[in-house]
Amino acid sequence: MEVEDSTTVDHAAAIEFDSSIPSGEFIYADKMDMQRMGKKQEFVRNFRTFSSIAFTSCVMGTWEILLTANTQGLVAGGSAGLFWSLVWAYTGQTFVILSLAEMASIAPTAGGQYHWVSEFAPRGCQRILSYTSGWLSTLAWQSIVAVDSFLIGEVILGMITINHESFTPQRWQATLLIIATVLGLALFNFFAGKRLAVAENIFVAFHLLAFLPVIVTLLVMTPEKQSARAVFTQFTDNGAGWNSMGLTVMVGQVSSIFVVLGSDSAAHMGKTSCVE
Repeated sequence: MEVEDSTTVDHAAAIEFDSSIPSGEFIYADKMDMQRMGKKQEFVRNFRTFSSIAFTSCVMGTWEILLTANTQGLVAGGSAGLFWSLVWAYTGQTFVILSLAEMASIAPTAGGQYHWVSEFAPRGCQRILSYTSGWLSTLAWQSIVAVDSFLIGEVILGMITINHESFTPQRWQATLLIIATVLGLALFNFFAGKRLAVAENIFVAFHLLAFLPVIVTLLVMTPEKQSARAVFTQFTDNGAGWNSMGLTVMVGQVSSIFVVLGSDSAAHMGKTSCVE
């Protein structure tokens, strides 16, 4: 579980502020937030507002994830099920994020949910609920790394297969690519973590600029296009095998939920970000 990265200090103790920093600047405000929570700022704040937004955008990977992990939604519900589950997933997640944003403004700590549970839960069950929330979050983060690495490996194999028709992908090749992806991510965090903010600014540029070319290419190259009625109103079970269409769509919405995951990412960079 994530360990608190700031040292707890006496709430009554005053933190010495640099008198050369004007009171209106965001660094001063960040120190004041830390003091109010009884924490001492220790991490270097290298994220700004734009890089925090870029970080969250890249973690979510909205349209990239939807293009590479839509199988469950298309099998269980079809295109209509996938579209409308996206609509209600985004609608529901909006209210969740508004609540998390309010808590983050009160307690801007990298711990995120487990810290907020500890702060706002009833006193009698703070520890158990915070402990449970922390471990669930940790397992979710580890699962996301595994799933994203799997998708990267599958995409690489898919690109090789498209360009070399004689190539037959093997499962062990996918496994090696997944391991290589995890190692690459780990090495970046070990040796280039301080450059993460700059890297996110570059990544988000590709994230935004690649959207239209990819979508237009898919639209132009698709040999047969479905009617609007089929896309938005015809819910289908393409092999899921559930008894009712409603249950089928509910199962298939896992693809849409995957797209909105990570929307709280900026909160976990709370002690390395400056609010401008």
